[in-house]
Amino acid sequence: MYLAFVLDTYNRRLRTRVAGGGWSMGERMQATMVVDALALAVSRRRLDPEPIHHSDHGFRYISIELGRMLKKSRILPSMESVVDAYDNAMVESFVSTLKRDLTNRSAWPTREIARLAIFEYIEVFYSLGQI
Repeated sequence: MYLAFVLDTYNRRLRTRVAGGGWSMGERMQATMVVDALALAVSRRRLDPEPIHHSDHGFRYISIELGRMLKKSRILPSMESVVDAYDNAMVESFVSTLKRDLTNRSAWPTREIARLAIFEYIEVFYSLGQI
């Protein structure tokens, strides 16, 4: 399974009632997962006059569909420099925390059980710790 997420770097949140990001899971890494995560983030965020979507140069982030979503949502696209890992430090920190707290500690018999565990981690455990 793959996880795509949009992290609100202003407040380091994936989800809250007033601000935050969004996320999406799938069995294959596809650009539509990123678009779905961004759509959820847009529906949850406060209106920021100048939002910026920052990403690396992965194929998921240069899709026409994502470009259309960013334009429609009036979000400025931004990409890191090639071979520059510093721009993604906050995102990598979340991934490390997710692995340490959840995925490295458990094994799930089905994808649906894993999906529910990740949902609970993001929507309850991680989000409540960020308030």
